[in-house]
Amino acid sequence: YGMTTHMPYDPQELLQKMSLPQKAAQLLAAAAVANDAHNKAFMETQPYKMNAAYIKQAIAQHRIGSVLFLGKSTMRDQAQITKEFQTLSTENPLLVMVDAEWGTHMRNEDGDKFPYNMTLGALENNELIKEKGFLVGKQLREMGVHISLGPVMDVNNNPGNPVIGPRSFGSNPHNVAQKGIADMQGLHEAGVDACLKHWPGHGDTATDSHYGLPVIKHDRAHLDAIELLPFVLGIKAGARAIMSAQILMPALDPNYPASLSKIIITDLLRNELGFDGLIMTDGMGMKGITDHFEAGEAAVRALEAGIDIILCANVIKDARTSEHEDPIGKTITAIVNAVKSGRLSEHDLDKKVLRVLQAKKRAFENQRHPTKSPFDTNQLKKIIYQQALTIAKDTPTPKPHIIVPIHGMNKLKNNQFGITNEILNLLKNAKKSNDPVTVILYGSPYAIELVQEYADRIIVAYEDDPIAHIVVAEFLEGKCSAPGMLPVEISQSPITPKKMMQKTYDTNTYTFTQHT
Repeated sequence: YGMTTHMPYDPQELLQKMSLPQKAAQLLAAAAVANDAHNKAFMETQPYKMNAAYIKQAIAQHRIGSVLFLGKSTMRDQAQITKEFQTLSTENPLLVMVDAEWGTHMRNEDGDKFPYNMTLGALENNELIKEKGFLVGKQLREMGVHISLGPVMDVNNNPGNPVIGPRSFGSNPHNVAQKGIADMQGLHEAGVDACLKHWPGHGDTATDSHYGLPVIKHDRAHLDAIELLPFVLGIKAGARAIMSAQILMPALDPNYPASLSKIIITDLLRNELGFDGLIMTDGMGMKGITDHFEAGEAAVRALEAGIDIILCANVIKDARTSEHEDPIGKTITAIVNAVKSGRLSEHDLDKKVLRVLQAKKRAFENQRHPTKSPFDTNQLKKIIYQQALTIAKDTPTPKPHIIVPIHGMNKLKNNQFGITNEILNLLKNAKKSNDPVTVILYGSPYAIELVQEYADRIIVAYEDDPIAHIVVAEFLEGKCSAPGMLPVEISQSPITPKKMMQKTYDTNTYTFTQHT
């Protein structure tokens, strides 16, 4: 169900044939779902007009450039609706995108689910992450997907971050960079473009940009050393696409969120860092944007800032009303009027459209049978969980009398990462009885702070996955080791973790073996 063609795909020739409205439409990506009935409740909560009938209208009438699948579906549903969408876009096929940070399962209930980035951040062997990216990319290609919106390059240096957390590779910017580069290269080798996100860094926020405008107040020196570094190294390693965040960084631009900031997009990312690939916004229905700007005006401002693709451009004021019957058409009109009034240059618009068409050409050229991985999904998952297994505290004691596995954890610090007071009281009482205690955290490593006082030994398994359970059992039986390294710093800790990700890397000598 990928883009197939028997004719040459010439971006320059296509561009010359386009009208101004058609050029504007190429810069818009519509949010869509693969199955309306399955996503009915989800769509009612979204600020987008995304039912299949409308998306088909936007493709046939406006000739939009891209679609992004949200919600949940099956792989068959997504492949089938992709085929239907592409059938309506025969002159210039669609660029198809999806979020697949931890695999196709992020959007497809029957897709493969891989460990979260925080788990991958505990690995020493980055080749395993490249293999993961490769397997995810192969499955995406089978469904006709051309861009995976990931990896997340945010440095999660705020334990209370409500939206990034386990989606980040950790709090060490060099480790985040190299893990992200490995994931990116695996996707590229499978024939799928990666999209680094969320530029210029969403890791140190306490606000979810879906519901408000986060502000990061660090000075430029701090941003260069932490937030920006993974993106800088990712660009040097061959990044093809970058997604901007709906966040405010006053040290860079005190007035506009990143997606609408010429300083952050054009001056810094495009000119200073020399990135010449696709730049897209995060979803334009996020309240960090919609609370401040009308959708068409926000799109124009993003293009003025240097953005190439307006992500989720089918914004309506309230998803439960029909205030904007044709939000895509409304935004196209706003862009066309901005060109006619001189706010936007048609020459600059052409350069943006050309980048989109070149990404499509690359998607054509990547239509090949990718080489095979030596792993299947479950094999690779077990190796990753075992290699990530981390001993965060190891006080010499006799064989532990009490083992406390903590399940049902979550990423929210203000919810004690899902650890109940009953569990904490159990640990306190065990400590008073002088019985040695081993705590197993099937979740956030930040939870070490909550249990370290009461545990003689802390094992971080990172996720409550059945395969992680098997790995922990094998470790307790002495059948495997726990070589993982904590991907985050544990603040105000009276203990020193046995291992901590503290390495720096030289990207000029960092190489991967190729699949054969």
